[in-house]
Amino acid sequence: MKAKNIFFIILFTWISFFPRPVQEKYSLFVNIFLFIAFGHLLLRKRKEIYKLGDYPMWVFLAATGINVFFAQQRNLAFNAYLNIALPMFFIYYLISEDFFSEGKFDLLAKIVGLCSIGVSLIGIFECIFRYNPLYAHLIENPYYLRYISGFARPMSTQFNPTPLGGYLLGCLPFNYYLFKKTGSILRSLGVTGIVLNITVLILTFSRAAILGLFSMALFYLFLRRKYKLIAVLAVALFMLFSTFYYLPYPLSKLGMGWIFKDKLLPNYLSGGSYMAEGFLKDHPEIGPDRSKGASFADGDGILSSYRLERCAMALRMLKSNPLSGLGLQHFRARFYEYYRGKYRVPYDIMIADNMYLTILAEAGLIGFFAFLLFIFIFLRRGREKLARLNNGSLLKLRLSVCLTALIGLLVNMAGYEFFYWPNQYLFFCVIVGCLNASLRINAVND
Repeated sequence: MKAKNIFFIILFTWISFFPRPVQEKYSLFVNIFLFIAFGHLLLRKRKEIYKLGDYPMWVFLAATGINVFFAQQRNLAFNAYLNIALPMFFIYYLISEDFFSEGKFDLLAKIVGLCSIGVSLIGIFECIFRYNPLYAHLIENPYYLRYISGFARPMSTQFNPTPLGGYLLGCLPFNYYLFKKTGSILRSLGVTGIVLNITVLILTFSRAAILGLFSMALFYLFLRRKYKLIAVLAVALFMLFSTFYYLPYPLSKLGMGWIFKDKLLPNYLSGGSYMAEGFLKDHPEIGPDRSKGASFADGDGILSSYRLERCAMALRMLKSNPLSGLGLQHFRARFYEYYRGKYRVPYDIMIADNMYLTILAEAGLIGFFAFLLFIFIFLRRGREKLARLNNGSLLKLRLSVCLTALIGLLVNMAGYEFFYWPNQYLFFCVIVGCLNASLRINAVND
């Protein structure tokens, strides 16, 4: 087996089965591993790997790093920048150069499919038995008791239900690609992956993941120009979400009420994301009496006071540092300088809970618009190339898969600080690399 195949097997196994604390503890070794793999690539191809069309990635990385020079805690911002810039740079070129051929992309899809099936099975086991040996015995997880109590929401190997949903969103299009390939084994693998991925993704009851799933479906139908199906699906989804509003938790979490929900402690004491039993066990100082000086969140709907306050905080941060932002990881570090709430907030939600707001506050207008430019150019290039390809083209299927996976993750980013979850961010880098590799292929030779 060639070294580049072993590289991706190791990389995606690492992304799939090693939770966030392990990722963060050994991030230096991951970057060393990526550096060695990139060095091997550089020895083989030298300057051929660099293309003028790569400028959006370079602009994004350069613009994202400017905030480090103006951050209050430069070491914190610099370390966060390295964890964003190095994986993106290395994985972008490694995937772009070594996985552009049909055979290599098939191998990549098989690895993603197999790993996603394993992660999904662990999630199903977790839901059935309300038990995950990883977090019960090996790795400390502050979310474990919260999500394992009451109606169990799976975390599997991804540490939290919402990032698990993001991981599965990225995997699902690759399983669809396997399903569309010829050969009973590949089709069976694809169908198994699709069924398990969607099942566990729904069981996470993560709005960011569910919206990502439906956004991918609508986007894929748009690429296929199935406009009537888009309209039918949109109406069906509206009716479904309206019905969920009247059903008990956790289905009510997906109802239309999640737009405006604004009640006392939905995340902690009212059966919301954080189940009361687990949260109160983690925080015995918190009682039902609101006056005891404990920590509170006021609501978890998109337009709740909790979310609106986070938006206002991001804008206050931006106002104080409009071009460069506060610095990476500084939303939490300088949280109380911009917070206007009455009560103290638990450490794990001293965040914007939205990656776009996080980039805006921490990287400023320069970093924010560089990221938007980065994404926009790739989406535009992908759309233009799809328009030139025949419907039966395998490259068109492959490009559609990459674009659909990217759309799913872009929607998922609105639900949490995506770039600071190593598994999900590494997967994002892989998908960007796959998309770039597909764009580099000459359609005539496909």
